[in-house]
Amino acid sequence: MSVINSLELSLKNEPELLDSMNLTLRTFDEVDQGGLYSLSPEYVDVDELIANQYVV
Repeated sequence: MSVINSLELSLKNEPELLDSMNLTLRTFDEVDQGGLYSLSPEYVDVDELIANQYVV
């Protein structure tokens, strides 16, 4: 199952939330090139998000 299909299935009852998302997939080579393909300053690594959920 693709990422977008999984999101559509998970958010089928919340179309406004799905419509508000912007999914951009890049290869590691594209990210390494920088410029248009660089990560935005707002980028948060998923590992950080998960780790912060369990901090008490």
